[in-house]
Amino acid sequence: MFNFDDLISLDVFKETLEQLDSSVFITNKEGNILYVNPAFEINTGYSPKEAIGQNPRFIQSGEHDKEVYKQLWKTITAGYTWKGELKNKRKDGNKFWSKVSISPVKSAEGEIKYYVAIEHDVTIEKKEKEERTRSERILNDSQSLSHTGGWYYDVAKNEMFWTEELYKIFGFKKSDGLNLFAETLTAHQIEDRFKVISAFKKLLSSGKAYDLTVQITDTTGNKKWIKSKARAIQSETGVVNKIIGTIKDITKQVQAKESLISAYKERGFLLSEIHHRVKNNLAVISSLLQLQAMTQNDEKITLQLNESLHRIHSISLIHEQLYLAENFSEISLTLNIITQLEKLKDSYPTQTHIEFDINMEEVVVNINQAQPLGLLINEILSNTFKYAFQGRQEGRITIRLANSDKEVSLLIADNGIGMDEETYQNSTTIGNTLIKTLLQQLNAQSSVKLQGGVSYEILFDKSSSSGSVAIHQIEKTIPTGIELTG
Repeated sequence: MFNFDDLISLDVFKETLEQLDSSVFITNKEGNILYVNPAFEINTGYSPKEAIGQNPRFIQSGEHDKEVYKQLWKTITAGYTWKGELKNKRKDGNKFWSKVSISPVKSAEGEIKYYVAIEHDVTIEKKEKEERTRSERILNDSQSLSHTGGWYYDVAKNEMFWTEELYKIFGFKKSDGLNLFAETLTAHQIEDRFKVISAFKKLLSSGKAYDLTVQITDTTGNKKWIKSKARAIQSETGVVNKIIGTIKDITKQVQAKESLISAYKERGFLLSEIHHRVKNNLAVISSLLQLQAMTQNDEKITLQLNESLHRIHSISLIHEQLYLAENFSEISLTLNIITQLEKLKDSYPTQTHIEFDINMEEVVVNINQAQPLGLLINEILSNTFKYAFQGRQEGRITIRLANSDKEVSLLIADNGIGMDEETYQNSTTIGNTLIKTLLQQLNAQSSVKLQGGVSYEILFDKSSSSGSVAIHQIEKTIPTGIELTG
């Protein structure tokens, strides 16, 4: 029979074993259990009566390779202590991890008589470690995907921690043993270095967070743009205890933005050149028409050529506005009307004193609508100056322009001699035909009043489509067989 006093003669040591939280069991040299302490029953669920006489393999989980146990047995039978972690199984079937130490106990002659095993349950610790490892892996993977590194600074301990991605961004290695904060400063451009130091000092003293975009040069000489953010963790009294921060490599975003800006500048230059050349070509055409008009003796042909000049000027004015504007997709309709009005006043001198009642909001329209609108305004105002005030000493032209989120309303009216309905409906002059055609092209709702003067009330939706198809549409919609005058 096993005599415990043969192994331990001190009662105090036995009492110590009885009070340990760790499981302790003692086997003979064949490996059969001779003694278990109370913690063994708590940790495994097996009572001393159930355990004594058993080989410890009865609590094995079956998840370890047999080679593990062969190496264990080889170590302790050779007279050495084996240490490691084993996954075992409780009586209820639940598995748990233990940190195990098994040592041989020898006689005075050096013969192994017993084995003492101490097992400490580390299931919770191991699970927490696995969770931390998993979290760190997920963090590192997500930071790698987003090219964002994180850092943590303990103010009291003056210790800094970096994530793996942060080392990659700067090109440092963990094994270098660097002063991380000092080394990062050397990577910054000189002007940015003082910016970072100043922001960090403010954060340290007052807890004021910062968000900086600066340029660095990594250890391989690559220039990078980074977005650096940091905030403080403060005590209840406002003392900064810790600082956490992120650094994101935004080099690709900055390069993409710069490429986009460059492309837009180039596109703007090309569009500007195109509009400039179109405007100049229209000016050449205008000059040729004007020269031809000056050499004509036929008043009717001269009138037709002058009307064509006004229409070309209306088209040219759109390109003039686009050339001078920064936005090549929209123009100011308000400015267009004012400019055309001034030009037509000079082109149609009259003895009639004309009063102008103008009230216009600032209205911007898409280039796709600007061309037909410009021609429409030219035709209406040209007809007004030519016909509205014949035989009158005084007259008035009223212009109203207003705009909402989706619609534009335009009123052009005079208090002149007016026009009878039959003449208006049956007119086949190019001017009236253009007005009707352009209104149709704009999908505009229009109301024309012919008594007490001529009044055009026009309502149309703002277009969001890009590009200009105005001239092409006009060419398709102008009918044949129209009169070339009026």
